[in-house]
Order: sequence, then structure tokens, then C-alpha cells
Amino acid sequence: MLVELEFIEGENSEEFIIASKRFADFFPKYNMELKKIGEGNKYKVQLPTFLSPNLVGMLLGGKGEITLAPQVGDKLTVTPNQIADFQRSHSNGDKTIMVELTDDYAVKWEAMTKSNVDKNITIIVDGMFVSSPEVRSPISVGKFTLLNENEEFLKVIYSLLKNPSDNLKSPKFTTKLFLRDGEGATELSEELRKEYYALQHGFNQNKYDVFQIIDENPLLEPHVKEGLKEDIGRMMDRDLGGYLGHSKFNLLQFQDVMRNARLVYDTSLSRQKVREEQRLREVKEDDGLPF
Repeated sequence: MLVELEFIEGENSEEFIIASKRFADFFPKYNMELKKIGEGNKYKVQLPTFLSPNLVGMLLGGKGEITLAPQVGDKLTVTPNQIADFQRSHSNGDKTIMVELTDDYAVKWEAMTKSNVDKNITIIVDGMFVSSPEVRSPISVGKFTLLNENEEFLKVIYSLLKNPSDNLKSPKFTTKLFLRDGEGATELSEELRKEYYALQHGFNQNKYDVFQIIDENPLLEPHVKEGLKEDIGRMMDRDLGGYLGHSKFNLLQFQDVMRNARLVYDTSLSRQKVREEQRLREVKEDDGLPF
């Protein structure tokens, strides 16, 4: 995946230095050098895996500001200055970050959890939803966990906390996704990108229908059903970058998956339409109305 950036200022600016550090922390095993493109302040960096434009934008311009929004009481905003320590958990992959607050904010956190026992506190980072855990008992140790199934999202948050900046101006950027196509590579079209996210949204609205449709299809072999359910399950949980990075598809394979996913989604929509028509008929019958 290629990211092209344009900074307001050049290599000595805070924006350039922070961007370089954040890319390096996100991909610690790779050389994440930002290479200059022609004249001016344009640069490019080649990422070793796919990352959604939303996450790239967050990585470049995010502040790492955590909002704790309880069901009872006022929100609490935590900046990196109010964090005493943070660690990635290796017992659950890279899917959790343990955050320890400074003493004054630990007191505020304890008061919030005391008022919200058996209720949920929503955790948001830079406007992006992370999780909404239920409080079982007051928390007096000044710690909480950032938990999310999207490992790429958690890695971005970790990089923001490690390289904070209060007044960062995000550079302009464009992303280009390439998939293997024969002996070369082809850029993924904007049409396929948009279709992926449209299907993802639709599947997450009708999870039960989607898997039932696949299971009930008599034309599919068992191993084909399982493969299709795995593909759609990953599509539900991952942004496009994470999905392609995990699946390692070439262009033709990805097009096949999208075509099959669209067939499943269209069948799901047809079922919903039939159920809605049946429901309206039943309502009219109950009211004594003509069809």
C-alpha cells in the first residue's frame, strides 16, 4: 500500500517528525522512511500491509485523546498528559492496551466507576469508538483497558500514545491499494472500496440472516460454505486494509469474494422484503383493512 503525503512545511517540521515516528512504531520491523517526491513538500511511504484511509488519517493527525463517557455523570477527557503508563497486552495478541492514569485522574476514574456499577462506560479515542465495557465494581487502581478486535486500530492508538502532539496539523494524503494481478499489480478501484464498506455495513445489520442463507444453500459444498462464512465474518470485523492484509488475496480472488458476498447480501435483502410484506399483510388483516 502506497501513501503519498504533502506537508505544510518540510522535513524539520513537527508534522513530518511525528508522522515518521508513528509509521515506524506501527511497523517496527520495516524501514518506514518517508521519501521525497519531486519539488516541494511531497513525500511517499510504502506500507508493508493494507491500512484503511481512516486509520492512516488517525495515525497522521490523531492526538490520542481518550473520552470516557459513562451512563451516569459527566464525560472525562484523558490526554496523553494524564496517562502515567500504558502497555500492550501480549496475552491476547495486540488487541488490548492497559492504560494507567495519573493520581489525580485515577481519583476521577474511581468516582466515575463507583457511580456506574452494573452500567456501561463508552471509551472513544479521537472520536473513534473503541468499546463499551460494563463496570462490575468500583475501580480504585486508576487503570482501564482499551479492547478492540481490530488489531490495526489498537496499533494506531498505541502509536498515538507513544508519540503525542497537542497541535498537530495532519498532512494531506492519498492512499493507493494494489493487488497482485498476473505478474504485476493493479490499483484497487474506488468502486470496489466503496462496495466493500457498503457490504460490511449491510452484513452487520443482518448477521443471522447472512449465515443462515449460506448454510441453507443446497448448491454449496460444506467446505465452500465454511470458506464463505469465514470471508464474510472477517469482512464484518475488519476494515478493508486489515481484511486484505489478513487474506493475502490477489485481484481475481478478491473480485470473486466480493461477487459471492454481493449474492448473499442480495438474497438477504429479498428475505427482508418478503418478511416486511408479510408483516404488513398481517397488520391489515388485524385492522380489517382490504389488501
